[in-house]
Amino acid sequence: MQLTTAADQQQSELDRLQSNISELQKILTTRNEEQTDLAQDLQKVETEASEINVSIRELFKNINIAEKKLVKKQKQKVSLEVNIDEQNNAIRKIHKKSLACLNTTTIFLRPGVKK
Repeated sequence: MQLTTAADQQQSELDRLQSNISELQKILTTRNEEQTDLAQDLQKVETEASEINVSIRELFKNINIAEKKLVKKQKQKVSLEVNIDEQNNAIRKIHKKSLACLNTTTIFLRPGVKK
């Protein structure tokens, strides 16, 4: 009878150990699946980050191009403003000379001649 009891205890211990092993295998399988999912998620995030970095570099490139164009346009604006000022000054000088000539001509007209 002692052998039967000892055998039953050993069988019970074996069953318990097998149950524990089975549970641990399930946990290990679940963790492996979670690790695989996390690795896939990480790969997706890394891919998205890479795409975002490419977009950011493209945006900086476009910003630099736009800034260069803006500087060029500002220089053109200043140049045009200078040209306009020079033309206005030239027109004023011509206008003053024309008025001076007109005044001089008016002074020398004979009294009976209509303007």
